[in-house]
Amino acid sequence: MRKLTFGMNLSLDGYIAAPGDDIGWSVPSDELFQWWSDRVGATGLALYGRKLWETMSSHWPTADQQPGATPAEIEFARRWREMPKVVFSSTTSTVDWNTRLVTGDAVTEITRLKAERSLLTRETAMLRATTSRPAPDFSYEPYSQN
Repeated sequence: MRKLTFGMNLSLDGYIAAPGDDIGWSVPSDELFQWWSDRVGATGLALYGRKLWETMSSHWPTADQQPGATPAEIEFARRWREMPKVVFSSTTSTVDWNTRLVTGDAVTEITRLKAERSLLTRETAMLRATTSRPAPDFSYEPYSQN
């Protein structure tokens, strides 16, 4: 059985987004961006909820083609497109970029996937879904940006 790793940006006081779902506060330093890119490069399968999927899929598929894209952004965009992904949503109807849509029970699917390959999840909804019932084991790797 493979390890499920939960990763997310979080303020020291426990916030993920500012009022109005603004995540602009969490723009990473070059060092933190590279840390996330390395995690994406080492991920066998990423799990997303609908909101984070919409955010990521609206930017990263073509981020490397944007004027002024940095080498790190180009590398991350390539890694993100190539990485297999699963989106858990009952309202999304289509997904692209090496992604599969799951509309059923998240815990059941995560348990099944965990037996197959390495996982990384970056969506708090997935944590909420797995904490209301017995959940697959997961670990986290803290990173502190000074």
